[in-house]
Amino acid sequence: PCLVDEDGCYNSQAMKELQGKAVLKEGTKFILDFLSADIVHLEDYVHSYPYDWRSKTPVIIRSSHQWFIDVNQIRDKAIECLKDVTIVPEHFKKVFQRQLESAPQWCISRQRAWGVPIPAFYSSDRNKPLVHRAITNHLCSLIQTHGIHCWWEKRVNELLPPELRNKLELPLNEYQKGSDIMDIWFDSGISWKCVLPEPHISDICIEGIDQIRGWFNSSLLTSIAVRGKAPYK
Repeated sequence: PCLVDEDGCYNSQAMKELQGKAVLKEGTKFILDFLSADIVHLEDYVHSYPYDWRSKTPVIIRSSHQWFIDVNQIRDKAIECLKDVTIVPEHFKKVFQRQLESAPQWCISRQRAWGVPIPAFYSSDRNKPLVHRAITNHLCSLIQTHGIHCWWEKRVNELLPPELRNKLELPLNEYQKGSDIMDIWFDSGISWKCVLPEPHISDICIEGIDQIRGWFNSSLLTSIAVRGKAPYK
């Protein structure tokens, strides 16, 4: 279990004396005092530590629930379809293939203040998301009518109306909107669906070679997942 909450403080799963204390402030002082009797040697040691480039403050690495695309389910098909794609210079096709072969699971969720929302609902305990195709279809119709901002602007009872809950025989729980947004590479990765006419296949894509790990990669994976073919020639 993760002992740190979203505010960087020890949560209820930590020892009682630590709960509510900021990890990098009074929490650190408490731990050092707590262990002081067992320390046999103490010295200063200069080492690297992650800092946020925006706020210039130390980063706490914590485990959290995220949304993933299971790349293993589409990896082989993506590698197969890549064989028919022309890449210039040609030797970068092998680079792309190796990248696909070793690609980890794709985390598509982010915790930021603005972006394309992941339309999921949670019960009050927030342990398990409520996901159903009928709910997704209903949300798509709302977004088509009111725009993407309706997820943030409308109440839960409007996004998940009683008649839909009854149809799906959902428990009579209180539900909350999820606050996660999509990875921006997922946004750009479905551009083939949004801007290209049928059959949604581009004759040419021009970008820097760094996009093998970026736009070229996300476009290929989303296209393979949805329809089993590459989005470019």
